Amino acid sequence: MKKLAAAILLFAFILTFSGCGGTKDKSVPKDMAETPASDFTYEYDAAVEGMVITKYKGKSSRVRIPEKIDDRPVRVIGKEAFSQSYISYVAIPDGVTEIRGYAFFECKSLTSVTIPNSVTEIRRYAFFECESLTSVTIPNSVTEIGMEAFGCTGLTSITIPDSVTKIGENAFYSCKSLTSVTIPNSVTEIGKAAFGDSPGLTSITIPDRMTKITGSFMHCTGLISVTIPDSITEIGENAFEGCTGLTSITIPDSVTKIGENAFKGCISLASVTIPDSMTEIGMGAFWNCKSLASVTISNNVTKIGTRAFYGCQSLTNVTIPDEVTEIEANTFYGCRSLASVMIPDSVRKIGNFAFMGCTGLASVTIPNGTAVDVWVFRGCRDLIVTYEGETYRDGGKDPHQFFGYNTTAQ
Repeated sequence: MKKLAAAILLFAFILTFSGCGGTKDKSVPKDMAETPASDFTYEYDAAVEGMVITKYKGKSSRVRIPEKIDDRPVRVIGKEAFSQSYISYVAIPDGVTEIRGYAFFECKSLTSVTIPNSVTEIRRYAFFECESLTSVTIPNSVTEIGMEAFGCTGLTSITIPDSVTKIGENAFYSCKSLTSVTIPNSVTEIGKAAFGDSPGLTSITIPDRMTKITGSFMHCTGLISVTIPDSITEIGENAFEGCTGLTSITIPDSVTKIGENAFKGCISLASVTIPDSMTEIGMGAFWNCKSLASVTISNNVTKIGTRAFYGCQSLTNVTIPDEVTEIEANTFYGCRSLASVMIPDSVRKIGNFAFMGCTGLASVTIPNGTAVDVWVFRGCRDLIVTYEGETYRDGGKDPHQFFGYNTTAQ
């Protein structure tokens, strides 16, 4: 009887140990058998000439998708096929050409995925919030990485092959552990916030086939180095917004426009040279760049947008180019270290609050005939403004309401 009891206990122990090993062991043997077709729901799609996996319903955490089901090749991993499942490993077979949207969405235990060279497109949210996934190799058959395809907080490295031409919006957004990425020169388009909010990234080289940067690296707070090629003609809206570690930037001569909020909140950016090719500085381009002490603006610039240098509290002097016809509202608002500014005769209008809070200004001459909105110099307590043969100061007579008072000239 004791021998029988001991045998039962031993058998139970073996079963328990085997069960524990099955849940903890994340390695997958090379000869792992295909997961049976009965663990999936699927359908034939004549358009892809094969099967589409529509849902995984199995219990195993390790999955090897079969190459064929009912003697027909598996071509597509369908929308939400594995979404929110507890798989830890998945091997996608050769022959699959497409991983559709949300296919592995919120597979929080997924640590490893094998993507074959037959895949040409990884669609939106395909691996979004797979927080245990630390690395992924995208095969050289893929030409496009879809919007928010990988929003994986645990992802530390990514290899993008030369076959990729487009990286979609938010493709790697909030990959907070990502420390390096090599973007091949085959890429012609990187979507907005594609690598946004990835604080581990310290350097980026923009591919030389791109012509525009638009918000791709916003809020990459660890970014300290950016290489922009001569192919770029526009640094678009939000391009490097919130890149608080960026201390300097070299803008090539090919760039003609800096877009809206392009460097907004780059609080460590200390100096910028605007090349001769530049014609437009967009709204809020350097908004709240608190360390920006020096900026050289090309004489070819014709437009400086509202709030372009708003809150640049370290900026000491600026020369406005002769081609500029308007200083828009709030352009230099809060530039409290600004000691001098030259306003050329070409300026025909100065907008509301354009120099409000520029407490370091001592004197400004406004060209005769220039239309001036109210409160342009509000808070500039030590400033003397010369305009059409008259001088004005804060607290004195102010018929033009430069300082916010409606009084007559002294």
